[in-house]
Amino acid sequence: MAPRAYWKGWLKVAAISCPVRLYAATTSANRISFHEINRDTGHRINLRPHESVTGDELSRDQLVKGYEFEKGQYLLVDDDELDELHVTPTKTIEIEQFVPLAKLDRIYLEKPYYLAPDGAVAEQSYAVIREAMARNGTAALGHVVLSRNERAVALSPRDKGMLLSTLRPPIDMRAEADLFSEIGRGKLDPEMVDLAGLIMDRRAGHFDPETFEDSWQVALRGVVEAKIKGEKPKAPAARKPAKVIDLKDALKRALEAEGGGKAAPARGGKPHRGAASPRRRAG
Repeated sequence: MAPRAYWKGWLKVAAISCPVRLYAATTSANRISFHEINRDTGHRINLRPHESVTGDELSRDQLVKGYEFEKGQYLLVDDDELDELHVTPTKTIEIEQFVPLAKLDRIYLEKPYYLAPDGAVAEQSYAVIREAMARNGTAALGHVVLSRNERAVALSPRDKGMLLSTLRPPIDMRAEADLFSEIGRGKLDPEMVDLAGLIMDRRAGHFDPETFEDSWQVALRGVVEAKIKGEKPKAPAARKPAKVIDLKDALKRALEAEGGGKAAPARGGKPHRGAASPRRRAG
């Protein structure tokens, strides 16, 4: 059964427009999740709001949002006041500019959606926009109103379709300089950099998401399935971290393990970067 569209509207690029549908690209339906249960009765727990000072239980109509502007001091904001801030849905993805796809900073990409044409009539104009972006290696930037909130979005070609990603606003980002500014003040050993590069060469491959797994979810599913069968779950073996004493020695030993032999040093004592694996040379 086809998934339900999250949003329906129009994709507009200058004078070109076509009806489109937006689908969530991710799902948590396949993950193990839990509810809070009363151990004595086996019944599910309903969490109800309580006053933090008096402990009194409150009904939903007694609740109001509050912003803490000073410690213990809250500014109350009614839902009606917030509703006035919502944007009236326009049902249109307005494309404003195109940027090189390679220059799109991935840190700003938030939630992915699949953008598909809404019906056979829309396929030609949709395909024209997608193909033009693919040939030019560009991504489209624009805005759309989702759940009455205007969001900046980026569109990029993906196979025969398009991927739409909501963008994080700059206000949500931390300054990387606060964390990275002190890195690299010391002098790097060129031999160690070359050794690390050779290890990477010999482990070169292709991105395949099917090889990834969530080890926590795998273990959790094993526990759940065992308990359903009335069996005792098996605890996974603990992983022991390798002890690294000397980084250069560890790199050399790792390279020997990868290539089955010692790395031949190049002139000046540096390892020869040309000694990549046959898989890399065939690439």
